[in-house]
Amino acid sequence: MKVRQLTREDWNDISKLRFRDGKGEIIDVKIFDIGVEKYNYPVAILYKKGDSYLSGLRSIEGYMLADSIRECDIVIEEPEEVNYEEIVKELMVNNAFLSEHGKMWYGVKYIDPPFGFFATLNDEKYKLNLIKNFYISFDLKTFYTFNEYLELRRKQWVNN
Repeated sequence: MKVRQLTREDWNDISKLRFRDGKGEIIDVKIFDIGVEKYNYPVAILYKKGDSYLSGLRSIEGYMLADSIRECDIVIEEPEEVNYEEIVKELMVNNAFLSEHGKMWYGVKYIDPPFGFFATLNDEKYKLNLIKNFYISFDLKTFYTFNEYLELRRKQWVNN
C-alpha cells in the first residue's frame, strides 16, 4: 500500500483514512465550508485512541491545525499499481517456477512486452497480468500465491 496526502474527496470515505503513526481510529468527520483563521475548509474529527474518545481539527490535507506534529497527520492508503511486466521479468531472471491450476511447474521462457504476453517453458502464452493467477516457487518446496509473493518482495525491498 502507498500512503498519500488527502484531498477534499478523501474525507467522504473515512474507512480508508488512518493516522500516519498508526494509532487511533477515526470515528466521524465534519468538513466546514468556511475558513477558520488562515485555514480553508477545516475538518473536525472524532477519533478513538485506546479507551478514550478525542476530537481535533485538521486541515483538508490531514495536518493538525493547532500543532505541527507530523506523526499525527491523517493519510489515506491506496493499493499500489502492479507492474506485471516488471514482475514477470523479475521472476524470469530469478528462475522462478510457475504453476497454474495444479499443472506442472514451468519457468518463464520469454516476454513479449509490446504485445503484453509472456510464455512459459512449455510454450504456453499468457497475458502479463495473468501472472497473478500463478503459484510461484524458487525451490519447489515453498509455494507463494501472487499476493504472498508481492508481500515478500515488498519486505525484501524495505530491508535493502
